[in-house]
Amino acid sequence: MMCTYLFAENARRYSTMHTHAKDIRRYALSTYLRSTAVTLIPMPLWWILNQHISLSTYLSGMATVGIIGILLDLPTSILADRFQPKVFLQCGCSAFICAFLCAALCNGPVAFLGYLSFSTLAGALFSGADNALLVSLVGDKEFGHVNSKISKNLYWATILLIPLGAFSYLLYPSLPLYLQAALLCGSFIALSPIDSAPAALHSPHTPRTRNSMYSAMQVFYPSNTAHAAALCSLFLVGGVAETVISHVNRTFQLQVIPDTTIATPHVLGISVIAFCTGNLLSGFSSALAQRQFRLHRPYKYVFSAVIIMLIVGLGAISYSHPLLLIGGYLLIALAKGIIRPMCLAFLQDLKPLAAPQATWFSLYSFAGAIISACLIWSLSVMGNDVLRTINFGLIAALFLCCVLILCAIKHSDAYCIHTERSGFSAKKSAKKVWALAATTPHFVQSYRDCSLAPVDVARCMTHASLAHPTIISTTDEELEVEHFPGITLNNASEQQAYDAITAILRDYSTAQLSPDLPQIFLGPADLWCGCGSTVVHGDLHPENILVDKAGHYVAVDWDLSHHGSPVYDVLLLLSHPRTPLAVDQRISLLKEYLEQAHNDDCVLRQWDHKALLSHYMQWKITSIEQ
Repeated sequence: MMCTYLFAENARRYSTMHTHAKDIRRYALSTYLRSTAVTLIPMPLWWILNQHISLSTYLSGMATVGIIGILLDLPTSILADRFQPKVFLQCGCSAFICAFLCAALCNGPVAFLGYLSFSTLAGALFSGADNALLVSLVGDKEFGHVNSKISKNLYWATILLIPLGAFSYLLYPSLPLYLQAALLCGSFIALSPIDSAPAALHSPHTPRTRNSMYSAMQVFYPSNTAHAAALCSLFLVGGVAETVISHVNRTFQLQVIPDTTIATPHVLGISVIAFCTGNLLSGFSSALAQRQFRLHRPYKYVFSAVIIMLIVGLGAISYSHPLLLIGGYLLIALAKGIIRPMCLAFLQDLKPLAAPQATWFSLYSFAGAIISACLIWSLSVMGNDVLRTINFGLIAALFLCCVLILCAIKHSDAYCIHTERSGFSAKKSAKKVWALAATTPHFVQSYRDCSLAPVDVARCMTHASLAHPTIISTTDEELEVEHFPGITLNNASEQQAYDAITAILRDYSTAQLSPDLPQIFLGPADLWCGCGSTVVHGDLHPENILVDKAGHYVAVDWDLSHHGSPVYDVLLLLSHPRTPLAVDQRISLLKEYLEQAHNDDCVLRQWDHKALLSHYMQWKITSIEQ
């Protein structure tokens, strides 16, 4: 019966994991198709050369999109948190389709007004819901890594879409608009099969229901001022950076193509090469971010470097020399691939535990839209040389950003803390602590009054044979350990899980009781046989084991550790339904462990695996009842 249950549960879990992997691929495909790379070059030319909209009106109108979108952004994100984010993304695709069709089918100011209106609605529907859907698919821990990976692939995909848009513009000026609408239809279809709320991959730090034991009242910050400064600086940096990127994307080819000429193939070819090279650089820098931000968060250095790159790039673009123009654009493209995933990763690290995902991302977009709209609108009406005025105004804003972000993160007490209650052990809370000036987070566990003090838990970890997180410090109430950059065993691949479990069984097979173990742990051990005892974890289920890419593991949450037989932990791990191994693999590993760790005449080796599991389940039920 037990083997049948494990087989069925294992098959169900693999089916669920396969479905989630397909959903992530569908989300990525939808993101690629939702890109406006096809109209990146043609759109400013369409409005200025074909529809005779002035440059000042065009820039001011695009800024107005941000201002009006603010009114719709937060309400739509709040609704996206209460319902499926996928639905809001599909509605945004529909509004964007209407925007491009309106631009293609109408003429003059009416077309421009219709395009701005539908674009505003689409942006409000996309904001927040887009990242919230990704978080629901991959969880908090993997969000930054997966988002960087999708960004990298998106930039590289645009290398094909940008020439397509420019070539189609030469064939027929409105053709790119129809192509963009068709791609958005594909994005809408790609989203349809996605399950937007998969429960199996929810992060343990993500509230799942209204009745969740997590509460925003449990989130606190040792330095509220420093945390608020970091958050405000992030809003400012993100808003100004997005303003710079959007401004350069809209106006770069206008500095190459004067509005009094036609768009010749030769000149368009220069724009295509520049944009494709820029996106290639953005893809490479996103690949760098994908590798780095999974393990570290070097905010202090990366923010400074990226802001300097944006300042130098804008300064170069402000002059009409072709080499400076192209060099400045490529430098900004390199910074673009880093700044976007970095800001989102930083934002996720600063998110309070119970803050709704879409609403939290929407606050970032909300602040960025205000900053972007105010900057572009105010700078576009100052001076006769609109582009140069905007460029130098943005440079001044970037200098301000650099000063504020460095002031915000230079102090190590600028902590962001996620707090989790625990109702089943002595632990009162588990806190993921980010010191913003540091490169890696720590985890702090606080304990209420009980017989097991943090120092005793630390001693158990030290004397145990299993790998555990590096202990930073202990006090009478808290245990602080170093962050391990891995995922829980239940979310690991089969090969990762097999390597980790093999290492655990090997460590337990050679375990011996330490002679200097504190006397408090040397009480009568729960033993089924006389083959030896050691310090055991006591609760070795898959969610208490973290695994990295190489298959290395650490066991966490040692609150129930004690003097006993490792066979309890081994049976718990190998019989758990969320352990990502097939039944035959579990049985094989169990037999290998018993042969290595137990004597030939041990009673446990005389039983088959069914009898052993049956005896274990009876013992488990009895211990729970007691």
